[in-house]
Amino acid sequence: MGVKKIHTKSYGHRAWNRVYVSSMKSTTKKNTVREDPEKDSSYPVYDLAEALKIGEAVKELGGGRSPVAKGSLAKKLEYAESGPSFFQRVGAAKSFGVIEGWGEYSLTQRGKEYFYPTADGVKQTALVSFLRTPPLFNRITQKYDGDKLPDNSTLGNVMHMEGVNDNWKERVAGNFVRSAHTAGAIDPSGFLRCA
Repeated sequence: MGVKKIHTKSYGHRAWNRVYVSSMKSTTKKNTVREDPEKDSSYPVYDLAEALKIGEAVKELGGGRSPVAKGSLAKKLEYAESGPSFFQRVGAAKSFGVIEGWGEYSLTQRGKEYFYPTADGVKQTALVSFLRTPPLFNRITQKYDGDKLPDNSTLGNVMHMEGVNDNWKERVAGNFVRSAHTAGAIDPSGFLRCA
């Protein structure tokens, strides 16, 4: 007899969750539906600059050494602990790989390298790594690395083809471009340079 498995996936903001239901049999693999990481269209709702502000607050509260309580972080940032502004910004910082945790937050290893660099170039390497951490942004950097980025509308269409809702595609494209600028990954001629 088949067993139903339910998989939920958050897409960076509270309004959009997808539920995957698959029939699974322990004896056959052909009935198993696995989520393909190449098709993961998750993305942050805020850009990298906002994520770094969250990381800075975590750092200032001691999150480089021990976890910071959600309430303390919300108070430091002057957001309601259960409000969407706080939740979405923390989600962005987690999506970029700046912080980690649930209810208590600390800097990731890459976050520590960014906020406490120990050698030349480490901070810049961390920034580019942050840009590539959200699965959708990673695919965009792979597609355009070394090439000129298209205009926001065209990039939005590319994002839509990658799974972003039509209503969000240009906002997500704008978040990507701002994040790439924050990471220093766009040269003066508009070419993406992530290497």
